[in-house]
Amino acid sequence: GNNSNKVMICHNNKTICISSESVQDHLNHGDYLGNCAASVVWKENESVKVSSGNVIVYPNPVTEVLNIQLNKDGAGSVVKLYNQNGVPVKTLLMNGSSGVMSLRGLAAGFYYLYIDTRGAVTIKKIVKL
Repeated sequence: GNNSNKVMICHNNKTICISSESVQDHLNHGDYLGNCAASVVWKENESVKVSSGNVIVYPNPVTEVLNIQLNKDGAGSVVKLYNQNGVPVKTLLMNGSSGVMSLRGLAAGFYYLYIDTRGAVTIKKIVKL
């Protein structure tokens, strides 16, 4: 938006920008964060294929440090953590197939981990205690 107050989501295979207050309602009915054109999304609880391996995120629920494991082709992946309003709060560039993201200082609640590996996108729901 003009005041940088909008969040980009994919709604019915169309990229739109909405107010941050509307994000949770859209996520609840199957929309997801980001651009539709460059994304392939899977349901949060199914085994997710990225290239030839799985995305593993643990522990979940998490208290302080989230471990992220991708397949051997995961280097260069961009991992973004969004709060429940769709506002990005953390970003991590994966240098290899595994990494850690500190959640220290973040409020307890639901977050969405958005992992982009060369256009293959995986979204995981994270619970912060």
